[in-house]
Amino acid sequence: MIDAPNTDVSFGQYENNDTAFLWYESTQTINEQFVSLLVSDLAAGEQTRTSPGPSGTLGAGTYSSYMLHMEADVSTGGNQEYFGSITFSQEIVGLIYNRFENCASHDVFGAPGTTYPGAGYPGPGVTCDEKQNFDFGSGVRNFIALSADRKTLEFNQFTPHDLDQIRVLTAVPVPAAVWLFGSGLGLLGWMRRRGGAKA
Repeated sequence: MIDAPNTDVSFGQYENNDTAFLWYESTQTINEQFVSLLVSDLAAGEQTRTSPGPSGTLGAGTYSSYMLHMEADVSTGGNQEYFGSITFSQEIVGLIYNRFENCASHDVFGAPGTTYPGAGYPGPGVTCDEKQNFDFGSGVRNFIALSADRKTLEFNQFTPHDLDQIRVLTAVPVPAAVWLFGSGLGLLGWMRRRGGAKA
C-alpha cells in the first residue's frame, strides 16, 4: 500500500510487472444527490466472482474508498498475472470494477487533486477506456473473493494490456473513525505477481 497516489494515475504512471498498488482515496458521505451511484457489485460475504456481478445502487451513508491498481508494462509485452489478499478494518460494502462505473465514481470517491483515466465520465469529450475493466473474461484464474466477514478481499488478475482497477468501498461506522482511515492504520495486505502469464 502507498500512502497517497501520484497527482496523475492515468495510463503509464504506475507500470510495474511485479507489484499491484493499493492506496486510500477518500472518505465521503453520500446523500440523496448520489444515491443513484451504481457500483459493480454490492459485496456479500463468502462471495467469489469469476464473472461480473450484477450492478447495484449504493445507498446513503459514509464510505471510505481504496483503489487497487494493476498496470502491466506493455513495452515488455504485458501479459502479467497479479494476485494477493488485503484485509480492511471495516466491512467491504461495494466493489467497482466495471469501466463505466469506475469512471463515473472517480469524481465522487477519487483522491482529491488526482487525475484519473476517464474522470468526468459521462461528459462532453470524456472517454471511459475499456482497459480499466477487471478482466473476468480471461479465464477462471481471474477472480475476486470476499471472506465471510467481508473484511478480506482476495484477487487474482491477468492483465494483458495497460491496466486494471478495482475500487473498494468500506463502510464507516458512526461516529466515523477518521483517525483510523486518515492514517492508513488497520489495513494489512500483501500483493505480488505470479510469473509471466500466457495469453
